[in-house]
Amino acid sequence: MKCVMNKLIKSSNIYLFTFVFAFILSKSFVVFANDEPSPDIPEGIVKISKINPDRNVGYLMGDILNRTITLDVKKPYKLIETSLPIVGYEHRYQGQVSGIELCKISHTKRENDDKTSYVIHLSYQIFTTAPVVKPAILPAEVIKFQGPASAEAKDGLVQYKIPEFYFRISPMAVFGAVKIEDDMSPLR
Repeated sequence: MKCVMNKLIKSSNIYLFTFVFAFILSKSFVVFANDEPSPDIPEGIVKISKINPDRNVGYLMGDILNRTITLDVKKPYKLIETSLPIVGYEHRYQGQVSGIELCKISHTKRENDDKTSYVIHLSYQIFTTAPVVKPAILPAEVIKFQGPASAEAKDGLVQYKIPEFYFRISPMAVFGAVKIEDDMSPLR
């Protein structure tokens, strides 16, 4: 009897330990999920130039859209490279998966006496279609910079929002019944 009780106590301790560990682990994720956004970077610190895709209509599923963002940032602010978007991340719009995924990112850094230039190349692939032309968006990307401490940013951490790019996705096939005779030229 004593041996059976010892086994039960040991197994219940394992279950209790597992439950406590899972509870603590789940609470730590909540802390990171509720991380407050950093204040915006002060005006005049960042100068942005964008090279967006050359058109904003006529994209199909599988197409890749390339963007190049150049940020000239006054010193002492420095880009936190871990805040750059992550390859494979699929953005959501109003709770729905957008069907646009970041498939490639690269960046370079060039320092001068009074500023640092960051050139960020972003490539997005379209994984969605619709029966009619569908509006879509390359999302605004929020990146963070480390700078001097201030009243708003006690730790010096500030953020900058790269503007979004709006475009349209074309359908893969014509929707509805099509009468070829109506669309043909009488000169044929």
